[in-house]
Amino acid sequence: MKILIRFLPVTILSFVICSGYKSENKKNHRQTGEISVSITLDSINPGNISQKQASTLREVIISSGGSFYHTKSFEFGVIPKEGPSHFIKCIGNKIPQNAIAILRAIKPGDFILVANLILFSNIKYKAVSDPTWTIVADPK
Repeated sequence: MKILIRFLPVTILSFVICSGYKSENKKNHRQTGEISVSITLDSINPGNISQKQASTLREVIISSGGSFYHTKSFEFGVIPKEGPSHFIKCIGNKIPQNAIAILRAIKPGDFILVANLILFSNIKYKAVSDPTWTIVADPK
């Protein structure tokens, strides 16, 4: 009986090691299930955009590897270099008329921002790049 009690801790330790015990310090990395998407205004990638291009914008396009996703809603923001910012809640992927009116009055140095996108089926996503555009002067 004394021999069995002496070897019991060794037996338990051997069983734990052989069964694949994993330390709490080494966490398993699981796939998050998020898809990487590109967010564009019409077909214009984030970055610089001319005043003329900005005044003709009509929709937000979300794509990933050739697949396109429909949006339930998003927030469209215009942040001027001077003055108050404008944020408009949009339904679907179209830019509404009141946002288009604001886009016609933008100046170089202003920013356009697309935020809080909600995709149909509540798909989790992460943007490949920040969905911001900087207004630049039209080429002459």
